[in-house]
Amino acid sequence: MAEYLLPEKKQEIFAKYGKSNKDTGSPESQVALFSYRIAHVRLLYFPTVSLTLPST
Repeated sequence: MAEYLLPEKKQEIFAKYGKSNKDTGSPESQVALFSYRIAHVRLLYFPTVSLTLPST
């Protein structure tokens, strides 16, 4: 199974929504990561629906 979420992308999400790019435990970074994963799965089933993370 191919990895769809590269470590660089995780660090980018954590840097943007957490306290740093290594902040993996804060609620903000976890919600952002799960939102990204949900959007990815949603696109597998509904490819014409676009879902992005809200901008801060």
